[in-house]
This record gives sequence, C-alpha cells and structure tokens, in this order.
Amino acid sequence: MKNNLWTSIKEFAIKLKNSKNFYLYLAIGLAVLIAIIYFSSLLKPAQDSSTNNDTTSANLTASEEYVASLENKLENVISQIEGTGNAKVTITLEKGFEYVYLKE
Repeated sequence: MKNNLWTSIKEFAIKLKNSKNFYLYLAIGLAVLIAIIYFSSLLKPAQDSSTNNDTTSANLTASEEYVASLENKLENVISQIEGTGNAKVTITLEKGFEYVYLKE
C-alpha cells in the first residue's frame, strides 16, 4: 500500500511540473504555508495563559506586600502624632507596578 501511495505521489508531482501553471500552484502553496505559520504564532499567547496568570499573581503579591509596608509605616507615623491614639490605615492602589523603560 505504501508503494502504491508513493507512486501516486510521484505521478502527481510529474503532472504538476508539466503543468502550465506550476509556478502559480507553487506560489499559492507557499502563501498558504506562510499564512498557517503566521496564524499559528498568533494563537500561542492564548495557550500560555497559565504563565501569564503566574506573573500576574506574583505582581499582585508584590503589590500586596508593598501596600502592607506602606500601611504599617503610615500607622506608625500617625500613631506618634499627639492626640491621635491608636490609628488604623488602609491603602488601596489604583494600579499595580508600572515599569518605565529608558528610551533614547
């Protein structure tokens, strides 16, 4: 069966080479191949959402630690002000960390 399939493929390739539109078929085949590679690369980030969630949770944890640190520092400062007594502070961030890169 493999031999029969192989001969059929060879015959098809010979017919295709002898065709007037060989270069047209070749160009269409290459265009389809390039399109498949391009669109498959667009789908990869959607599949890697688990690594994105890990990064987001790591940033969230770092943000939570930063907020807790700021709350403790501010509570200490406010508690030292005369007449305030025991202070409780809550801080809410509008956004997480922002990374600013140097551009030339």
